[in-house]
Amino acid sequence: MLIYKTYKLISVTVLLLLLSAGCTTTHSVPAPDRTQTPVPSNQQVLQEPATRSPAPRESEQISPPAPQQLHKTPESEKTQVAVEVKVDFTDIEFVQLRLAEYENKFQYWLELYGVAREGELAEELTALEADCIQNFERILIGYSLLLERLMQSDVVPFERIATVDPKKMQQLDIAFLESRCNELLVMDIPGQYELRPEAPPGLSFDALQHFPDKKPSLATRMNYGLALQFTGQVEAAARHFKNMLGSGDLTVEPLTLQRIIADLLLAGGNVAAAESYYDSIILGHESIGTEKTWAEEQLAFMRSVDPESEDMTAYMKLLREFQMYDYRVDAARANEAVNIFAAEYAGSPVAVSALRLKTFAMDQLKLWFSR
Repeated sequence: MLIYKTYKLISVTVLLLLLSAGCTTTHSVPAPDRTQTPVPSNQQVLQEPATRSPAPRESEQISPPAPQQLHKTPESEKTQVAVEVKVDFTDIEFVQLRLAEYENKFQYWLELYGVAREGELAEELTALEADCIQNFERILIGYSLLLERLMQSDVVPFERIATVDPKKMQQLDIAFLESRCNELLVMDIPGQYELRPEAPPGLSFDALQHFPDKKPSLATRMNYGLALQFTGQVEAAARHFKNMLGSGDLTVEPLTLQRIIADLLLAGGNVAAAESYYDSIILGHESIGTEKTWAEEQLAFMRSVDPESEDMTAYMKLLREFQMYDYRVDAARANEAVNIFAAEYAGSPVAVSALRLKTFAMDQLKLWFSR
């Protein structure tokens, strides 16, 4: 029995030892937990680049607005300026006509040069060839670019159309019409017509008209007068149209020419001469319609204000500026000038007359376009 108890005691002791060993083994389990605690720290370390990565995203989100801002600014500028130059069919037609005319002139120049190179003008044509060809190229390229700008859209940004200045093209027209190149074009081929020995090498437009039966065409004379008018030479334009009116070989309506002369004289400050022409329009037996109405209204206005007053001086300055606009091309700018003037002189007869000037020009444009 004692042996059995002793054996049982030993067994319990062994069991306790095993249990104590098991406890130490199970107690060592948290150790791996402590060694695993760096795992979150590792994850944090791995996440640090992730936390830094949004920074480039933020910089990427910040950088795009700059290009957008740069894009919007020119766009708004284009919209703002483009409104100032609205394209009308009359704009396009006018430029097309000028381009076609110079294309025909250039073709005729080549034909003239080919026929006359063995004649009396051969030496002169050869000397002028470089200058004339250069002038043709400038005008043809200029009108071609201007037409291209106008036909691209209903509204053209001013910054694009201004690369080919319409007034510059008109000045080139005047220069060509007064040049020896154009004088040769309106003459017959050598052999049928000879230059006078005393004729200077460079003839003006006016001098050319004194050649017997070799005057420029009516269209050329009208365009020359309009070119003078559109470049601000209103006195010279009035003299030119007066000479046309007195020539007696007009196919254009005399009343229209008289009205143009009267407006030019008034724009030049010659009030008395302008009144005389307006009176002639009213007294003419064929005087009807818009020309007579315009003359009556102009006379009534001129007789209601002091010709020496500041308002009248300002009005004549506006009228002079208005004469420089080809309303088929520059209607928007001409209207703007009138509106500014009318607002500044609101309540004055000159403001009413200025607005009437705009209305009359618009009516004339509609009449011209409906032909």
